[in-house]
Amino acid sequence: MKGHLLWNAAQVIAIYLEDNVDDLVKSKTVLELGAGAGLPSLVCAVLGASKVVVTDYPDIDLIQNLQYNIDHCDALSSKSSIVAEGFLWGNSIAPLRSHLSSDDGFDLLILADILFNHSEHAKLVRTVKEALKPNSNARALVFFTPYRPWLLQNDLNFFNLAKDAGLAVEKVLERVMDKVMFEKDRGDELLRRTVFGYEVSLKQE
Repeated sequence: MKGHLLWNAAQVIAIYLEDNVDDLVKSKTVLELGAGAGLPSLVCAVLGASKVVVTDYPDIDLIQNLQYNIDHCDALSSKSSIVAEGFLWGNSIAPLRSHLSSDDGFDLLILADILFNHSEHAKLVRTVKEALKPNSNARALVFFTPYRPWLLQNDLNFFNLAKDAGLAVEKVLERVMDKVMFEKDRGDELLRRTVFGYEVSLKQE
């Protein structure tokens, strides 16, 4: 992995995907938002996802870094199942869906440690709703650590906005890591070591 710290939520989602590979990954279409180093996306590609679109802010260095990690992932038998793209949350996902064989959306969305960006929550919710395939099995994994514990309620407000937009929200995991990610940060140490995991899906009529 080049160029990025491996954030807690990315590590925990990677394990969660391995533990639920048949249900979440195998033969599924996957979209990761704000991917950083792209570990969960690489895990999905290795574990047999049919197509993985891994995205981050459309900065050439960020996307080249993702591409580097794809190109140097020895566990990937085929690089054709995963593609790196720049994407701004809230924009049309039509260019991302163009990588799929059918245009009805993604089976799995991955949002790992991106809820700290509170001003972008409404755009994220819009993207999740537009990107999810309209069936009962499609879901978004939204995992995060409150690195600024005093802003936890702001982080959690993403899920209030999701519910307001007609999405279903279910907490699926809470895991305490062995140590904090950033030693010099302030605030409750236990919270700074905890990864909270949620599944967000389209409400079924």
